[in-house]
Amino acid sequence: MEQEYISIKENDRGEFTVKAKLVNGTVWLSQWQMATLFNVYTKTIESCLRSIFNAGLLTENQVSRINVFYNEGKRKEQRFYNLDVLILVGFRISSLEAKAFREWVLKGFSGYMNREYNQRYASVIIWDNNMKEPVITSLN
Repeated sequence: MEQEYISIKENDRGEFTVKAKLVNGTVWLSQWQMATLFNVYTKTIESCLRSIFNAGLLTENQVSRINVFYNEGKRKEQRFYNLDVLILVGFRISSLEAKAFREWVLKGFSGYMNREYNQRYASVIIWDNNMKEPVITSLN
């Protein structure tokens, strides 16, 4: 099984690099991992998640999974959240790491849209709350 990851590192010039390996188009992180990634407290992540789910932006059961493990013979559960959640959380955090992450997300999307193929054709992107995935159509 391939292991996905995402990291944000600062170099000696104060510049941030975001590196990610997505497996099946996503990465799964716990609240603690998100807090570490964005250099904030887990309480900040909890607050962001509560706001996101209470506002109905995402449904927790559709964007999270629970991993079960045993520690000293006791059953433990830990919830992990996918890239959709990470993106929304990243836009609610004000750390330098979150800023670098937002730039990575936006440059990744605009980079995809600006590829040579996409520059030769007009594209229409359609998405609404009833759709699981956006529809991207190239117009000739």
